[in-house]
Amino acid sequence: MIIPITEDVNELRFHYDRCDGLLIAGGTDVHPNRYVGSLEYSTKGFVYDDVRDGAEIAIIQWAYNERKPLTGICRGLQIMNVALGGSLYEDLESHGLGKHDFKGEDGDHDWFSLIEELQLTRNSNIADWTGEDPLPTNSCHHQGVKSLAPGLRVTATSDRDGMVEVLEACRKDHPCFIGVQGHPETLWNTAERRWQRYFHGFISMVKKESE
Repeated sequence: MIIPITEDVNELRFHYDRCDGLLIAGGTDVHPNRYVGSLEYSTKGFVYDDVRDGAEIAIIQWAYNERKPLTGICRGLQIMNVALGGSLYEDLESHGLGKHDFKGEDGDHDWFSLIEELQLTRNSNIADWTGEDPLPTNSCHHQGVKSLAPGLRVTATSDRDGMVEVLEACRKDHPCFIGVQGHPETLWNTAERRWQRYFHGFISMVKKESE
């Protein structure tokens, strides 16, 4: 089920309550006003959706506080961090942190190349689901986690530069609250089938919690 993006909190809550688990997908940048008072670098030309930001932040906070399984992909990880009080780098290259948004010959994101390898933290969902590291992934983002939100822990980093690649809830009573920076939805059936285990693991957790 796709939850409609709306500023109507009652409607949003109605759809949220119908879900046993939630996935926050990739997409436009999180507006910097959500996590900084003033910009360090120009974000001219970047695309924002303030209504979507507000709706997803509400959903993420509900899911965190109410122990409902939730996972986020790319922007999903970033707004999970913002929703709980963390911040982002508005543009990684502008901050001197190197290239992270790799493009193909057609100028589109390079969804299928395994650009980097993840170093996984033991006793985490990502490690339990996918097995031993390193776990290869793609890199199609230009923003990333700057300050980590209270209540979250880093459970995977990039072998290239140590950037945050997976976040999970610190609280031991939350069954599943996990964000991944890469795009496993483009890898699981071709380039790196171990990412199937990430989706299977999340769905199994949702089923377990809904019983």
